Amino acid sequence: MKALIMFSLLWIPMIVLHVVPNIPWYGLIALGLLIGSGQSGIGLSVMHDALHAAFFKSKKWNDRLGTLSMIFVGGYASNWKMQHNQLHHSYTNVHGVDLDINPPSTLLRFSPYDPLKKVHKYQYLYAWFLYSLMSLFWCIKKDFKDLYLFRELGFYDGKGSQFKKEVITLIFHRVIYFGFWIGLPVLFTSYTIWQILLVFLFKHLFTGFALAVVFQPAHVSDGSSFEIVDDGEVKEDWAIHQLKTTVNFAMTNKIFTWYAGGLNFQIEHHLFPSVSHVHYPKLAEIVKRTADEFGIPYLSHPSFRSALIKHGISLYQLGRA
Repeated sequence: MKALIMFSLLWIPMIVLHVVPNIPWYGLIALGLLIGSGQSGIGLSVMHDALHAAFFKSKKWNDRLGTLSMIFVGGYASNWKMQHNQLHHSYTNVHGVDLDINPPSTLLRFSPYDPLKKVHKYQYLYAWFLYSLMSLFWCIKKDFKDLYLFRELGFYDGKGSQFKKEVITLIFHRVIYFGFWIGLPVLFTSYTIWQILLVFLFKHLFTGFALAVVFQPAHVSDGSSFEIVDDGEVKEDWAIHQLKTTVNFAMTNKIFTWYAGGLNFQIEHHLFPSVSHVHYPKLAEIVKRTADEFGIPYLSHPSFRSALIKHGISLYQLGRA
């Protein structure tokens, strides 16, 4: 049901754009924001579960749903599995390995092991704007850049057939994406290219911001630790490492949990990534009780607002030391 609702938020505004003429500029912005709410909802609670093999019991159907979701939100499933499933989940908050704390812009500093620049002093103010550009950068440049990075890291076979296949597939997916969201409206509606781009822009502004304010406070926050490794191995027990680098928030907010796909229960997600997010609240009771029993920190903030405040404080501190 949730997947149907999220895809409806994505598709219905697009249908409105095709059948309703003369929508004013502020109406087009509203349509873009509505599409963005569906796009980010799919990313958080449909695509994310599917690519973790947690949506269906069947691997084939998880891969199909994950790939389809990625095509229409402007991502690339193969890259996501490498960056998120392999690197982020195995080396959470590890400098130089976890790409989630390695922002594309040097204007942001998410780790105390990154070089400190004068401009970082103000990142707690401007980071929120840069977050809104995240998904736009993702669909235009990031996936192509990451594809070559993963080749350098040895995930692909250099210039061989596997890498060429990935490049061709990524280009094909982007043709579908830009063709659907920009090409079709330009060809089959009365709106100009600039009006369509206005919808497209605000779709991404909402998506980028929504994804960032769910994912970033879960790891760059008050109390979360950051690591650096010399030999590619995390010295601490994997489960303990996840607890020390990950933060939950808004655990009693059922509406937020529903929309965010349980990613406010980030600890449980990291410990049990292939378990559907609908089970996280119950798992959290067991995990917290066990952590308390063994004296391991269980980091959490009571609300989404408090998580954002703590994230802002972390950005402030990382901008100074």
